[in-house]
Amino acid sequence: MRALRPVLLAPIYRIACGQTSSVNSGVPIWSADAHYSGDTSPASVTQQINTSGVAHAAPMSIYQNERWANGPLTYTFNGLVPNTSYTFRLHFAEVYYSASGQRVMNIATNGVQRIGGFDIYSSAGGAGKAVAIEAPGISDNQGILNLTLTPTSAGNDPKICGIELIGRVVYDDTPINLVASAGATYVNLSWEAPLFPTGPITGYNVFQNGVKLNTSPLSTTTYRPGKDSSPLATETQYTFTVKPVINGTESTKSASRTVTTTQAHLIFTAGKRVKIMAIGDSTTEAINGSTGGLCPGYRGPLWTRLNAAGYLSEAVGPNLDTAKGVPIVDSYHDRHAGNSGWELRRMRDNVIQWMNQPGQMPDVALIVGGNNSMEHPPMATPQQAANEMRGLVSNIYSVNPNAVVFISTDTPNAPAASSNLVQYVALVPGIVDEFRAMGRKAFFVDSFSIVPQNYSALPDGAHPTLYWYDKLAENWFNEITQADIGQEYP
Repeated sequence: MRALRPVLLAPIYRIACGQTSSVNSGVPIWSADAHYSGDTSPASVTQQINTSGVAHAAPMSIYQNERWANGPLTYTFNGLVPNTSYTFRLHFAEVYYSASGQRVMNIATNGVQRIGGFDIYSSAGGAGKAVAIEAPGISDNQGILNLTLTPTSAGNDPKICGIELIGRVVYDDTPINLVASAGATYVNLSWEAPLFPTGPITGYNVFQNGVKLNTSPLSTTTYRPGKDSSPLATETQYTFTVKPVINGTESTKSASRTVTTTQAHLIFTAGKRVKIMAIGDSTTEAINGSTGGLCPGYRGPLWTRLNAAGYLSEAVGPNLDTAKGVPIVDSYHDRHAGNSGWELRRMRDNVIQWMNQPGQMPDVALIVGGNNSMEHPPMATPQQAANEMRGLVSNIYSVNPNAVVFISTDTPNAPAASSNLVQYVALVPGIVDEFRAMGRKAFFVDSFSIVPQNYSALPDGAHPTLYWYDKLAENWFNEITQADIGQEYP
């Protein structure tokens, strides 16, 4: 077991001023800009900054970014030990002015001036050069410590590139802020990295009632027992534990939470026939990768599974499989909205019309697509394809706000997916999160990882064989039947 080691004058906080994402360098990492107040704005440059004159230089990107203010600029740090001495190490580089006297400021901590007349250009010895200075501070009896930069030059525009707040700390590998949010058959876990780990964090292990769930250390700070692992039982108490892996070795330090899963509120309820619209391109229409003709695709085996499980459902949409000679399960399962070659934008522009046809209003929408948007003129970027998906889903909710929408990644290509498709696939879970944050019943489905990226699974380079369509159907069935919609279905 590693002993906890008290350390004097180690960074407690590192702030990457003006940056919206963290800079993963050192312990603790440089966090995205926060804690500031005043009439402020971020700014950045790409030029290289000379850091040779700084004894404790920050990463280059720190000096290439800044937060500046029109008037005083204040950073406030809470949660410190009350009435305790700290040291600010402040990082600057002048990239705008070209002479001394043009940006001058006083620096105070909790209202006490510590440095007067500080001139970045003069202190660094010119523009494009880094400089770091230190200023003492004492937290108040509430554990609050303010840093204030007050302009004294005509520009009225103090700035700062990076802030380190230094004080007495103790190394500890315990993950912080572990949150467990329970659904009926799953739990969402999230946590934050230890602030002062004893070494580099190389992953995390998650345990359910003492049994490890992941086969290799997680690179993320989230996990979904019941989704990323076997489904959980409803109305059952579970204890989840997260342990960091430090430099390849699992730490003895951990964080735990005990939660109880909720009562299930599932899509299918006794005696109710659920209308499902499958929306997509040729994979939804069901092109056979082996023959090039139409086949049952994933929809046929999906309806077979739903029937076998006793779930009452009806397929809706503008297209009829019976007109194309494709085998169907029964009279309730012959419609869909799969259109070969269609981009997400075409689905977006037509879905309202489809939903408003007599008897075709879906309770559930299954969406898969995106690659055509990036391959067909005008070629969309991954971000633009993601926006097309957002528009499609928004149009569905505009017609039926209570719809349950399953948003899937696209299936891969063979022998390897394009970089654009890989980037797009990575954006899809965030789209789902956005709609869930709006209170919509949206769920993520990963179709991309189901089908191997080779010609055995995708003979024509794009469409699965019957075997892999069946695997896709199995995945859809599991997601649909396990989805906890959070309330009784209307």
